[in-house]
Amino acid sequence: MSHMRGSSPTTRFGLAEVRVFETGATRDLDDSKYDYEGFLSPLVLERFGAYMHRNRFQKDGSVRDSDNWQKGIPFKAYMKSLLRHVFEVWRIHRGWDPVDGLEDALCAIQFNAQGYLHETLKGKKVAHGQDEETGRSNCGGTFIGPYCTCEGGV
Repeated sequence: MSHMRGSSPTTRFGLAEVRVFETGATRDLDDSKYDYEGFLSPLVLERFGAYMHRNRFQKDGSVRDSDNWQKGIPFKAYMKSLLRHVFEVWRIHRGWDPVDGLEDALCAIQFNAQGYLHETLKGKKVAHGQDEETGRSNCGGTFIGPYCTCEGGV
């Protein structure tokens, strides 16, 4: 038996190593799986959620759906907004008076970067096309979620 990063011991069952917990329960190893709990910060996500919620309320009094941005915003609009907010963070970093505030500017950067990436990934799936029966793209790759496994994919 070996130990993984303070986790449960592992052992071999057949050809696969599995984690064995004190209770006797077993699970496959997770070191090849995405570790969202480690990659993401609950503090940042909560602050970003507050920023997004506050910005749902429009000047005319209407409230847009939380996923309204997923309908599609042009790359040019994301880039212009992204750079405005990067400039704001840079001003604050250099000691100049903030216009909107550091946290809001960082949330806006996250929003615009996420939106730009969302449109990029949507475009890849559309550009590559996908055969519904095989799941393969027109370029010969395979889609795993929005990602194509071909050389042009992520």
